[in-house]
Parts: sequence; structure tokens; C-alpha cells
Amino acid sequence: MTFDQKPSVKFILIDIEGTTTDIAFVKDVLFPYASDNCKEFLNKLFDEPDVKEIVRDLCKLSEEDGNPIQKSTNKHEFINSIVDNVKNQIKADRKTKELKNLQGKIWKEAFESGAIKGHLYDDVPRNFEKWVNQGFELYIYSSGSVEAQKLLFKYSKYGNMLKYLSGHFDTNVGHKQETQSYKNITKELQAKAEEILFLSDIPNEVIAAEEAGMKVTILDRPNNPLILSQDNRKNFQVVQNFDEIKCN
Repeated sequence: MTFDQKPSVKFILIDIEGTTTDIAFVKDVLFPYASDNCKEFLNKLFDEPDVKEIVRDLCKLSEEDGNPIQKSTNKHEFINSIVDNVKNQIKADRKTKELKNLQGKIWKEAFESGAIKGHLYDDVPRNFEKWVNQGFELYIYSSGSVEAQKLLFKYSKYGNMLKYLSGHFDTNVGHKQETQSYKNITKELQAKAEEILFLSDIPNEVIAAEEAGMKVTILDRPNNPLILSQDNRKNFQVVQNFDEIKCN
């Protein structure tokens, strides 16, 4: 089924996990890679200024959590304690800024070396190109850091997709299930909310965006573990891929 969006749309705001990219890529490739390679990364780059800053932030967070990283004059023991903390955060599916910053550094090295290629559904590149040619501005909004977003699209299996993207938002603008976040994005784009179409697979994100005045569509990708309710299907436009969306 094809759904036509009203011509007033000028901006398309796009989620990543479950929307442009298979959730399994994030959970089964990116997260395990960061966990498995954290120790090697820290051993190699521990003394780099930006890595030292990330380590300081992780230590501060661990103290706030009441389970402090064990600092030691023995570099090997200190790194092991950091790695344990990182693995526990990943296992608990935490999305702390401190964890994301370290993951982003590890992934950057992996993408740039070719160890990882960003996954995109095959309908994504052709629709990005089509939408940009039609005059729409495309923006990404993901819980992953802007740096991590750019890596995924720059080093995708289809080549560099950044040329189609006008900008990126992460949780610095607000959490994805909060209406205020979408108001903040609207303000940053200097747009009217109804000029923005938001695409996501998460109903609570779509609800928040709609409450902010945006147009919304839910992606129901095959193999997505999230099951949409009958109310979701009744209250929102639901599509299986980008080919089903018309923006003019």
C-alpha cells in the first residue's frame, strides 16, 4: 500500500535502527565489536588525550553509579577494570553518553579500516537519492552519537551516503520518546512542525513527534522484533519500506 504525504513536507527526519538499518546489525555486529575490541583499543590508544578524557568520564559515571572503576597505578589492571565496566553497560543495554563516546571511537577505527561496513536496507540509497532530487532535506535522528551516525552512512555497504544528508541529531537534542525533543529539532531547522515527516519503527517515538506537530510514518521492517499493536496500525500510517512512501 502506498501512502501520500501532503506537499507541505520539506524535511524528512529519519531514525536508524529498524528504519534505515537492520536492528541486528547494531545488536549483533556493532555492540559486540565494541565489547570484544575495547581492551585492545585501550591498550593501543590509552594515552591519547581524547581517550583519556573518555576514561575520566567513564570513571566519574561509575562513581555516580555506586560501582566505581578500580583505578590503579598498574595500567593493565586499570584497563581491565574499565573494560569490565564497559561490558556491563553494554550487557545492560545502557545508552550513556560516556559509553557511546568510547564505542564511537572504537567503531571509527573499525569503519575506517574496512573491518565493518554499515548496513542499509536496499531501498534506502535509491530513496535518499530520489528524495534529495525532489528537493527534500534529509536529517538523521538517532540515539547513537552524531559521530557514529556519520560513520555508518559514510562507510555503508553502498558507499558514502553522507552526500544525501543535510544534518544529524542525537540525544543532545533530547531523548527520542519525549515531545520536547522534536520541538527542539523543529526550532533548529527553523521550520514549521508540519513541514517535517518523521520516519521510525518505534511507536512511542512516532507519538512524541506527532504530539510536536510533525507528520509521521511507522516502518514495519521484516524481522523487526517489535510487534505493532492494532492501535498502532489504526492510528498511524505503516509501511514496510521506503518505496511505499511518497513525499509530494
